[in-house]
Amino acid sequence: CPSGHFKVGSGSGGCTSCPDKSNTRIPGSAYCPCLPGYDRADSDPPHAACTRPPSAPRHPVCQLNDTMVTLEWREPLDRGGRGDLSYRLLCSDCGAAGAAGAARALVGSCSPCDDSILYRPSQSGLTQPRIIIWGLRPQTNYIFTIQSLNAVSAVSQSEPASIKINITTSRDVPPPISGLVRAAASENSLSMKWNPPVLQNQHQVLEYQLRYRRLDDREGLWEYLPSKSSSVVLTGLQRATQYQVQVRAQSQAGYGSFSALSSFSTLPDGAAHSQLVITAVLVSMAMLLLVAAVTAGFICYR
Repeated sequence: CPSGHFKVGSGSGGCTSCPDKSNTRIPGSAYCPCLPGYDRADSDPPHAACTRPPSAPRHPVCQLNDTMVTLEWREPLDRGGRGDLSYRLLCSDCGAAGAAGAARALVGSCSPCDDSILYRPSQSGLTQPRIIIWGLRPQTNYIFTIQSLNAVSAVSQSEPASIKINITTSRDVPPPISGLVRAAASENSLSMKWNPPVLQNQHQVLEYQLRYRRLDDREGLWEYLPSKSSSVVLTGLQRATQYQVQVRAQSQAGYGSFSALSSFSTLPDGAAHSQLVITAVLVSMAMLLLVAAVTAGFICYR
């Protein structure tokens, strides 16, 4: 094949002109390399045109509801010549609201958000220009980065085009819960309790929401359990299994952020029975000692 043409394999077939945004100057080429700034995805055949990553999303808009935010944006002006457009959201925590948090945001020293924040429908692979984020900490600065992606973004040498938006959450929602501990345990249940949060406004705690999942099931779905008091009993659990547990409070201003991840384990077979036996023995011994002490005292008194 002459320059500007290619042929995938040997045989009697004819040569094909190089696809769009590609060219070759080497005779007898089996494919046409892409022009600078363009690529083929790993799934693209040699006769496919070369494309490029999309441009940045446009006009982001946020709707803030205390510690929950809804982000919407418009699609890029340039899709890169492809139809497989998707989005990815990056979250950065810049610390408490105020001058310090604003300064961290300006110098780019914010840290990635922890896994207590939830995204709906997901943080990556978004096909619609909309996402809901909740579980944010109150009175905190966040930076959300929205990236545009397509199939050639993975092989491109450049960073995905993106747009950033700064968010500061409200201070009226309850602060994170502290003091989450295991009060009791059995082979299939955990009794949890925690310290009620101290609210700095006129709102009262309406309800607590506890979520849990097995420690070895990091990708599994959370189970949610409401509670009107600062304690709850988890039932139907597996024996001798560790669970991740978090809790948050709700007021009229909305949900606060979840507490830090804590791990608690149910008891193995027979452990609860053994504890009951030991407790019964100790109580019996204490009663015998008390009776003996009272009898000795009575004798000495007589």
